[in-house]
Parts: sequence; structure tokens; C-alpha cells
Amino acid sequence: MSKYEYVRLPMLQNLMKVRNADPRHAKYGNRRENNRMTLAALLALTLCFTTGCAQRYKITLSNHHEITTSSRPKLDKATETYRFKDSSGAEVILPAFRIRSIEPL
Repeated sequence: MSKYEYVRLPMLQNLMKVRNADPRHAKYGNRRENNRMTLAALLALTLCFTTGCAQRYKITLSNHHEITTSSRPKLDKATETYRFKDSSGAEVILPAFRIRSIEPL
């Protein structure tokens, strides 16, 4: 048996006919396809992680004023207030009854 002779399974033979591939790469495809898939997976993961961490929110108050936050507003149930950092980085505490809506940007 030479270096390039392999046992051919019917499933792999059909795959090789479709791809016209070398028997050594019939199971895993060629390197270009693998590189593209790896790159696509890395881009998708990067997009997921970057959008989840740097989320900004728009808070609309009951008097229709809008505040942009640099952190996620957290509700303190004991005092019924929202605590967050505004766009300049200062910590803000607002009573829950003054907030009409909280939306991600």
C-alpha cells in the first residue's frame, strides 16, 4: 500500500465525486474552505462580544427628557431607584416613577 492509497468508503466516494477532491481531504475539505469558515466564525464571535459589552441605553423620563447612559441602568428594588452612569461618566440615581422607558441604542 503506497502513501496515498486509502480505504474508500461509499460515503466518502460520493463526497469526492461532488468536490473532485483528493481522498486525503474528502472528510475535511480543503484548506481554503476551512480558513473561510474559521474566519467567519471568528468575525461572528467578535461581533457578539463587542456589541454585548459596550451597550449604551436611552432613558426617556416622564417629562419627555432623554438621557443617554454609558452603562446599563440597574434597579434597586429596596429604594425603587435606577442607578447608572451618564454619557459623561457621572453616576446618576433616579426614582423609578420618573422613568418612562429604557431602550438600548
